[in-house]
This record gives sequence, structure tokens and C-alpha cells, in this order.
Amino acid sequence: MPDLFGVVVHVSQRSQWWYPGEMSSERRMVAGFLAAVTAVSLLLLGLFAAWGRAGRALAMTDDRRPLLFTGWGGIIERQVFERLIAEFERLHPEIRVDYRPTPRDYPTKLKLMFAGGTPPDVFYLPDTEFPGFAINGRILNLQPWIDRSVVIREREFWPSSLRRYRFDDRVFGRGPLYALPKDIGPTAMFVNLDLLRAVNPGLAARIQKREVAPTLTWPEAEQLWKELTRDLNGDGRTDQWGTHGITLEAAVWSHGGKFLSDDGRCFIMLQDALAIEAAEWLVGLQTRLKVAPMERQRQSIPVDTLFLTGRLATFVGGRWMVPQFRRAAFAWDVLPVPVSPRTRRLAGWSGSVGLAISSHCRHPGDAWKLIEFLSGPQGQAAQARTGFQIPNQRWLSHTEVFLQPGQRPEHAEVFIDAAGYQDAGPPTRTPDDEWWDLLHRSLSRAYRGEATAREAVLRVAPDVQAALDRAWRAIDRERRP
Repeated sequence: MPDLFGVVVHVSQRSQWWYPGEMSSERRMVAGFLAAVTAVSLLLLGLFAAWGRAGRALAMTDDRRPLLFTGWGGIIERQVFERLIAEFERLHPEIRVDYRPTPRDYPTKLKLMFAGGTPPDVFYLPDTEFPGFAINGRILNLQPWIDRSVVIREREFWPSSLRRYRFDDRVFGRGPLYALPKDIGPTAMFVNLDLLRAVNPGLAARIQKREVAPTLTWPEAEQLWKELTRDLNGDGRTDQWGTHGITLEAAVWSHGGKFLSDDGRCFIMLQDALAIEAAEWLVGLQTRLKVAPMERQRQSIPVDTLFLTGRLATFVGGRWMVPQFRRAAFAWDVLPVPVSPRTRRLAGWSGSVGLAISSHCRHPGDAWKLIEFLSGPQGQAAQARTGFQIPNQRWLSHTEVFLQPGQRPEHAEVFIDAAGYQDAGPPTRTPDDEWWDLLHRSLSRAYRGEATAREAVLRVAPDVQAALDRAWRAIDRERRP
């Protein structure tokens, strides 16, 4: 630093060096100003360099083994994980965890980290991305550690939460575990009880009396949604809608239909009359019954805002919506997703994010300890207390840690039941999700009223099958001796 200060003094005193000849007072003043700026810049550069050297020196003296951990999440989730990591480091003083959450476009950035040769050690792995990472050898088989663990017991987890992270080198959904779930996210139907009371006081009373939450069939739900869809100001346009958010999986599975063959290689939805019937029913909520907002209406106001402002009476979503909806000015609760009258089968889509270890991790044993801590009861309890997550351990979900008596929803058990019967989306059974994206892009025409659901599926079926064939051929080539 003394050399730097010497330069600063020299520049300040010899402000004419940069401009030959005699200088006017104005030029002398400008020169002095620029010299001062230069001096301050040099000083800051010196300070940054000193801080950098100090940081490197500190890192060299920190003999803890480092782990890079990345994921995403809102402010609440990040705060929870910061506290969890602090506790983990207290329990394991030999390990240092560098937690770097990525708030936007996480899957793309994660793939770029791997492509660039700088993957994280431990990271969030969405269940839809799991097949690609497992096939390409980017993640470690966790089963040997799980088998030796006294904290992680597979029988305590929701079967669906584990099934989506299994791979036996040929079929997804079976074999050893390559990730442990950070969470499981079944869906339920959020209901604005104030709006419901106005059109169906009997049902509202049943819900508020803490009776078992009723499961509505599609016709029963349709009638309710019609009553809840209203033009409030008499201008001929809908201001309050009955529902939104039922997934294609929930409709097709409840009706008894299928998307794929059992081995996940063939797209069979077009040949499955039940699957097409279910898709037509779902599309009809917007185009025929007009009880659900169209895409252009959802773009102008997000659906969560529609629900919070009383313009959407029922909304199918996950437990992660609970902290936000607890700010609502009206009474609300949850019911199971309505079921097909043909089967009365409870069904639905359940999301999940896994915790995985990169195959390039230098300290895999330490990485496993972090996953064991976060997926175990202590880490799950801390996350469940925020209200946005159902614990992995089934027994823990039946405690006050998750049920949170005195807070909405009163029928929190609806989420617990759904975690038992809802399943991962179809892309978790295939090498990638290109085919699923193609299907949904084509069905968007049906939702806009430009085609029937059957016409949309018929149009895209060859492309969907071609995408599946490409994905599976790539795997078969890798396995070929």
C-alpha cells in the first residue's frame, strides 16, 4: 500500500504531466479534478486488490472441506436454508458450505454449470430434469449411503417422492435412488369460503365444521363453478371465475386414461378414448362452460392474484401457495381435486425437487451428510414450519409441525392424503420432456377454442412419438456394447 499512496500523491502534485505546455486556470482546475479522480480510482483498486489477497489468504487458512450447494426459492426458503446450513456447519465443523441460490432460470443455469466444467457439489434437481441427469452420468448413486444411514429410512418417505428418483439403467421409477426428495408437492383445490357461502351455504358450513373435506365429482364441481362465475358490474363480461388450475394429468388419470405405454416408449393418448374424453372435459371448462379464465385473461392478472382479490373462487395449486394465501382478507380452505364420475378415482399431479450429488464432487461423503441432514427429520421440520412444504417423512406430516392448528388451511390433511395417491408427471418416465412440451403447445389451440382436444392431439401425435423415439434411441446407443 505505501507505493500506491506514493502514486496518489505524485499524481495530485504533478497534475500537468498529461498536458504539455502552459495551462490556463480552467485547464489547471480540470486537470486537478481528473488527477483526483485518478488518485481515488487507484486507491480503490489497491483496496480491492488488498481485500482479494486477504480473502485468498483467509481461504488458504480455512482448512474446512468446501461444498458448493445451489438451488432456488423465495426469500423465506433462502432464509430457512441459510439457518439450516449454519446448523449443519455447527454439527460438522470440518465442512464449509457455500450456498448460492439461483432465483431465475435455474435449470438452464444448472446445465451451463455442468457444460462449463464447474458443477455444484450438491444441488436441487427438479424431477422432470432427473432422467437426463441420470442417463448422462452427472449424478451419483445414493443408494449405498442410504442403506447405511441411521437417519434416512426409505419406508418413512412417501413412495411417490422416491419413485421419481429411481433408475436401473433401463427404466425410470425402479432401481437405486440417485436423489432424495427435498420436498413433495401434491395439489388440492383452494376454495374461497366467503364466495362459496353466498352460493352454497350448506357446503361452506360442512367445510367449516371440520367434517371430512368432501370430494366433488366433475358434474358437482361444474354446477358449483357455474354459480361462482359472475358478471359483477353488469357489463356483459365475466369478473369472477369459478375455477382454474386442474392439471391434464389429474383429469386423464382420474378418468382412467393414459398418456404412455407401460415402458414409456409409446405415446398412446390418441388411441385411449378415456384420455381424450378427459382432455375434452378439461378444455371445455374454458371453451364450453366458460367457468375458467382464458389465457389472455390470466396474462393480464396472474391467477394467484385473481384468487387473493376474490376474482377466482377456486384454484388448484400446491402447498407452496399457503404462505401467500394466508395473507388473504377472506376465509379459505382446501378440498381434494374433483374426480371423474366414471371412476371416482382420486388422482392428480404431484411435483417434487430432489437433492443430488454431482459425479464430479471432490468430497462425496461430505455432500451426502448435507443431503442426509436436509432430507432428514431435522431439515424437513424446519422447512415444513414455513407452511410451504409437506415433510418427506409421513409421520412428521401428522404432527403440529405441518398441521399447524389455528392457521389456514383447516383441512391440511387434504394435502397429506394427496401425497399418498398423486404421482409425478409423465416426463419423469422418459429421457427428456420434449414430447410433453409438444403436446401442451398443441393443446393450447384447444384451450383457445381453435380446435377440439382430439384434433389437437391428432395433429401433434406423430411429432410427439418422433420426440420419444429420438430420446430413447440416444439411450439405446449408449448401452450398445
